[in-house]
Amino acid sequence: MAVTFYVGSAGHESFEIDVPDPGHGRLVVRRLDHRFGSAAKGAHDAGEYAGAALAELLGAVTGLATGTVDDGRVVVRSSVGRSLVVARDEAAALLPQLQKAVALSVGGEDRYERVWTDQHPGRLEPLCVDCHEGGLGTGPDAVSASCDEYGHQPFGTVSGTSWRTAQARHAREAILRRGRGASPDAASTLW
Repeated sequence: MAVTFYVGSAGHESFEIDVPDPGHGRLVVRRLDHRFGSAAKGAHDAGEYAGAALAELLGAVTGLATGTVDDGRVVVRSSVGRSLVVARDEAAALLPQLQKAVALSVGGEDRYERVWTDQHPGRLEPLCVDCHEGGLGTGPDAVSASCDEYGHQPFGTVSGTSWRTAQARHAREAILRRGRGASPDAASTLW
């Protein structure tokens, strides 16, 4: 499922970042304003960033936002389509949304939703890093040979956490949320 992020205040967005296929290692960035004269002609043309171009885009915007790039603006070449021009004063607002979009494009929706949990009032069930058990669209025939031999490995947990422990923690948090109305953050402090 495609996910789109907007940067800027409502009605005055400067950028649109689209992740058309989470987990496929690509995203599309479009400048929505006409800030830079030569870029303004095709401001609504998008650039697709895939593979190493994702790292270049993230690195350039991070450099502007943190001040490690000396220039006042950068032009980041896309894999296909229009290159993106980003100014130092807009990089700080662009960076958090771009980080989320890159994580989503590289890791996929199942992993993204387990890292940025603000869109889910309750925690999602554990996700196996090897066979994706607990993820979207997986069934019992998806179990990998590694999982058969070593057991499921839960994503986003501290090292050494067993699948059984991750499932038990999820069940306890669900009971606490239902029974006491506790938030997921309050429940996670119990262990």
